[in-house]
Amino acid sequence: RLHPLMLARPVVRVAVLLACLVYVVCGQGAPTFYVSPTGSDSAAGTFAQPFLTLSHARDALRAKKTSSQGGVVFLRGGVYVLTSPLTLGAGDGGVAGDHVIWQAYNGETVRIVGGVQVSNFTVYKGAIVSCDLKAHGLTDYGTMGASTSKMEAYLNGQPLSLARWPDQGNWTNIVQTFNGSALDMGFYTNESRLLNYMGQTDVWLHGYWSWDWADGYARVEGIIPKYNGSALTGVLTSNKTGYDYADKSRYAVMNSFSDLDQPGEYYIDRPNGVLYLWPTSAISEVWVSLYDNLITTSGTNHITFENLNFEYARQTAVTLQNGVDVTVTGCTVMNIGYVGLVATNLTNATISYNTIAHTGATSIDISGGDRMTLTPGNIDVHNNVIQDMARWNRCYKPGIAWAGVGNSIRNNTISDGPHNAILGLGNDHLFEYNIISNFCYETSDASAFYTGRDWS
Repeated sequence: RLHPLMLARPVVRVAVLLACLVYVVCGQGAPTFYVSPTGSDSAAGTFAQPFLTLSHARDALRAKKTSSQGGVVFLRGGVYVLTSPLTLGAGDGGVAGDHVIWQAYNGETVRIVGGVQVSNFTVYKGAIVSCDLKAHGLTDYGTMGASTSKMEAYLNGQPLSLARWPDQGNWTNIVQTFNGSALDMGFYTNESRLLNYMGQTDVWLHGYWSWDWADGYARVEGIIPKYNGSALTGVLTSNKTGYDYADKSRYAVMNSFSDLDQPGEYYIDRPNGVLYLWPTSAISEVWVSLYDNLITTSGTNHITFENLNFEYARQTAVTLQNGVDVTVTGCTVMNIGYVGLVATNLTNATISYNTIAHTGATSIDISGGDRMTLTPGNIDVHNNVIQDMARWNRCYKPGIAWAGVGNSIRNNTISDGPHNAILGLGNDHLFEYNIISNFCYETSDASAFYTGRDWS
C-alpha cells in the first residue's frame, strides 16, 4: 500500500504547477510539439496532428529550435511503451531562463513504461491463475539475481513477490559450511524440505551469508542427501554474490513453482513461457517488465520533466548525467527493477514533488559538486514522497543516496526500507525536515541516516 501522502496528488500537483510557473517559462516563440499514443510520426506534431513517439518529437525539436531557444513537448494522456530509452544529449536542452520542457498536457495522465500489459488469464489450480507469455510475443524473461535485468510481474500497480520459502519475512539457516570453512561452492542443511528442489532448474537462494548488513544471491546447482559422507544434505551453488557462506547464516529459497503458496506471489516458467500468480484482489491489470531504461540525458542543460509517470523498467527509470539547471518535478516513478532516478554530476538541479515507490534498489541517487575545490553542486531534493525501496538489493540501497558537495535534502517523506533511509558521503550538505519511518527492520549495522568513513 502507498503512503497516505502519496494519495494527495491533486494538492501536490497544484503546488508543482505554481512552482513551475514561477520557476521557468518558455521563451516567446519557442517551438512546441505534441505527442499522443494515437498520433503518427508522419503528422505535423501539432495539437490536432500529434506525433506518435517521443523520439520523433525529440528529433523535430532538435531540428527546429535554435541554440538560444528552449521548447516544449506536450504529451497527451495515455501509455507510451519505450522499447529503448529516450536519449537526450547536449543539443536537446534549452538556455538559462528558457528550458526545454517535457510535460503532460493539461494534467492528463501520461504513463511512460518499459513493460507490456498481459491478459487472458485462466485458472490453473485453486486461486492460482496463469498467462501464456509467448502468446503475447514475450520470450525475454531475463536472468535472476540482485541487479540483473529480469522480468517482474505487477498486479494492479503493485509489485508481486517472487515465490519463495520460507514466505516473505521468514528465513531458514545454514547448518555449517563444507569442511567447516567458508567455501563458495555450498553448505549443509538439515531442512528436509530442500529435498523437494532436487531436479528443479533455476532455483535461487537469497541470504545474508556472513553478516546481517550484506545480502547476496546464489543459484542452486544441486541438492545431495548425505553429501560427502555427512548425515546432512548438501546444497551446491554457483553464481554467488556477496560474502562467503558462514555457519548459521540465514537464507531463503526463491524462484520455485512449488513455493507459489500465498496471495501476492508469482512465478515465471521460463522454459515454457508461462506466468503464474496468486492475485491479492480481482485483476484489473497485470504488467510484466521488459525493457531496461526509460529516459537518459547526458550533457543536457536547462531541461525540465514535469508531471510524467515512469513505470515498469527492469533497470533505471530516469538517468540524468553531466547537466546544469535540470529539473524533475511532479513526476511519479514506480515499479522499477533497480534505481528510480539517478542524477550524476549535476549542477543547480531540482528534484521536487515527486512520488518514488517500489524500486528494486535505491529510490533517488544524486551526486554533484567538486570535493577537491569544495565547489557546490546545488542539487536540491525536496518535498518528495518515497516508499518501498531495496526490494531486491536489501542493503545500502536507501531512499536517497547522496555524494559530492553542497547539495540539500529537505522536506522529504521516506518510508519502508530494510536498511537505510538516507545514505552517503561528502561535504557541506544540508539535511532538514525529512520525515523517516519504518527502516532497519531486516538488517544490522544500520540506521535511518547513515554516513561516515570519508568526510573530506
